[in-house]
Amino acid sequence: LIASGDMTFTTDQQPYLQGFIPALQIYLYQLSGGAVAPANTDTSLAYVDINNVETYLTPSRFGGSTDVAPE
Repeated sequence: LIASGDMTFTTDQQPYLQGFIPALQIYLYQLSGGAVAPANTDTSLAYVDINNVETYLTPSRFGGSTDVAPE
């Protein structure tokens, strides 16, 4: 949509990290008995517009596939 000019910009966030990191920090907090405090972790907020959209058009190395059945 951005490349075709139908949309001006969007944001690139890291939803996986936004879910995984808090769960990991809660686990470590419980495991350590409160000795490990949650860290402030930057999950990178970036704006994607016509000037940098090409960077985001390549497939992600983290992308899954529904074509492959688990073994």
